[in-house]
Amino acid sequence: MAAHLPETGAASARSTFARRVVAEGLGTALLLRAGGAQFLSEFVATFGLLAVIWGVARSRSTAVPFAVAAYITAAYWFTASTSFANPAVTLGRSASDTFAGIRPADVPGFVAAQLLGAAAATLLFRWLAPSLPERPGARCPAPGAHGGGVVNRVVFACLHNAGRSQIAAAFFNSMADASRARAVSAGTQPGERVHPEVVAVMKEMGIDLSKAQPQRLGLELARGASLLVTMGCGDECPVVPGARRDDWPLPDPKGLPIERVRAIRDEIKGRVERLLETEGWGPSGLAKKK
Repeated sequence: MAAHLPETGAASARSTFARRVVAEGLGTALLLRAGGAQFLSEFVATFGLLAVIWGVARSRSTAVPFAVAAYITAAYWFTASTSFANPAVTLGRSASDTFAGIRPADVPGFVAAQLLGAAAATLLFRWLAPSLPERPGARCPAPGAHGGGVVNRVVFACLHNAGRSQIAAAFFNSMADASRARAVSAGTQPGERVHPEVVAVMKEMGIDLSKAQPQRLGLELARGASLLVTMGCGDECPVVPGARRDDWPLPDPKGLPIERVRAIRDEIKGRVERLLETEGWGPSGLAKKK
């Protein structure tokens, strides 16, 4: 029965275009489609397709069908692929002796190239982001959460992880509903300690950062984050697959007069409050995200 599936598909396709089912074109394809260039095109086309699927799925899974359609349309122009990275299409076209046909003898090469391209893309993304199978909003188990719930993970990043990002993460964790979201902070060039002026102004708010230790921002720490908020690390901040990214352009409080440090602290607090309200991560649990 399986052996007749390609013929059935070819017949259905011809019927769709009001062509005679048993007439010309239905049968074993004779068109030669082989060679390294053709198989490389299939590999590249399939690699790109899987890369698009994995990448888009991590940020917005509902957009995958549209991304796939857009990619296949584009691949028609930038590769010589004729099966659109699809083994099923390849098999079906082997039963169509038309300009679109593929000789049965060439099918194994096509399918092998497609499978290799898919495997290469999947392995690459698993290497870049081992949490790939998770829903791309990147959620992780909530430490101590009751009922096995999950929380969103937010990463605040600045240059030295000694000022702005420490303030943001501290305010976030003090105001957020721990069953919905938690934050960590890090820096691309971590300092030795949190700036004394930052410790002082946060102490005024009842938050002790005297024992907080700056840490390096790397893919390992950022992996699994649903949101990366940068504050001054610029191009040094890593790209986190699947994570949304926002930038808060705030001055470094190091060495500034205490009044300026307080102003920076208060601005960060306001931004954190708006973030919690927008995402619905506050204690009220009211999701206001649009």
